[in-house]
Amino acid sequence: MERGKYYSVSVGAGDPENMTLKAVRILEEAPVIAVPQTSSGQTMALDIAEKVVDFSRKEIVKVRFTMSRDPDVLRQSRDGIADILQKYMDEGRDVAMVNIGDVSIFSTAVYIGEILEARGYETRMIPGVTSFCASAAEANISLVEGDDRLSVISAGSDMDEALELPGTKIIMKSGRQIDAVIQKIKARRLKACMVCNCGLENQRIYKDIADYNPEDAAGYFAVVIVRQEEKE
Repeated sequence: MERGKYYSVSVGAGDPENMTLKAVRILEEAPVIAVPQTSSGQTMALDIAEKVVDFSRKEIVKVRFTMSRDPDVLRQSRDGIADILQKYMDEGRDVAMVNIGDVSIFSTAVYIGEILEARGYETRMIPGVTSFCASAAEANISLVEGDDRLSVISAGSDMDEALELPGTKIIMKSGRQIDAVIQKIKARRLKACMVCNCGLENQRIYKDIADYNPEDAAGYFAVVIVRQEEKE
């Protein structure tokens, strides 16, 4: 029996209308849909995709990725998820894992794809609209022009060093660090905007990050864009 394929499928940053035709087709064709689930039971990637794709006849497999940074814990968690999905592929069924944003940017689905590929399974990545491109569009701003540079940075990086980089900086995965990140931006008098929960019903746009009030709670899905035109 021919083994099934594994697809990492991007569903975009929140607005289901930003899903690509290819992503929709793969999700419509795959009999098994793998869905990342938070510890609180949320399945945001599925919530986005099901507004476009009918999953009523699909087998939905919900998996939980650990938030631990311990390499051993991460490896065990990912290997365990790969084991679960491998069983469906051994039955000849394709598996498509939905992923928020684009699967090449801080993706959970690709970790599993790498493990399965190492085990000899065929894997594919289906691209999508990144959260920072969608955020720039919602804020109606251009990210780079001409010879500008663009850097995509995790808030867990050395922010002092990152903010000194030339060009436009995209800061993602801020989480609880968002207030500290904003304070560093303000201290340098950098021009920046922030989009929270891009494409979702509770989306908020701060064209000037100085307008952000910490009591608003930016949330995990906050994208900060530090513009090329840096200092006044």
